[in-house]
Amino acid sequence: MIQYLLSVFELELHSMHKYYYIYWYLSEFLYAWLMSILRHTDGSQMAEERIMEEQQKGHSSKKTKKRKKVCPLSQEITMSQTYQNMCAGIFKTMVAFDMDSKVHKHTFELNSEQVQYEHRFAPFNSVMTPPPVHCLQFKEMSDLNKYIPPPHSPELYVAASKHFQHAKMILENVPNLDCEVSRILNVAKPNFVVMKLLAGGHKKESKVPPEFDFSVHKYFPVVKLV
Repeated sequence: MIQYLLSVFELELHSMHKYYYIYWYLSEFLYAWLMSILRHTDGSQMAEERIMEEQQKGHSSKKTKKRKKVCPLSQEITMSQTYQNMCAGIFKTMVAFDMDSKVHKHTFELNSEQVQYEHRFAPFNSVMTPPPVHCLQFKEMSDLNKYIPPPHSPELYVAASKHFQHAKMILENVPNLDCEVSRILNVAKPNFVVMKLLAGGHKKESKVPPEFDFSVHKYFPVVKLV
């Protein structure tokens, strides 16, 4: 499911106005679900290892040197947490841009937005776990008016900057930087700076649409103010 949504960015099948619900679905639902599964599995594996170690101690009179515990799925958890933060950062960026009229959302007729949403996620209807989030559920879950008071664009820019910063901090602690880690860092770092500038009121009055540069990473764009 995750790869299906990410692949459409790679194939350039998404229009600008569709970014926000794609990244929302990834960050708030799919990666959240995946993280829960990974942590549960990781905890179970570590518990099994502890039981086996205790059993081995019982059969041996020799003192064994304690080994540093390594989470079996640490790499998968690290990258999933990074992707989740990147998606959340871009989602909140898009919502804030919409509030400031910096992105031009497509004008839908009647219920065509729901039709397009359901069409995009139709393949998920054949999957039992996790259950799909339908359009009305998405609108309810992502409705900012449920907060009192509802957040304004500067607060969303700050929230987005924190997601990009968190992703950056996670990856900077990875011992061996591979190409994927480097590419994400090259997106997270400038996006963090841009969000901080926007939160401070930079180019607030400008209605020129920002650019979303996918040349650095195929799934996560560098946000550029024009």
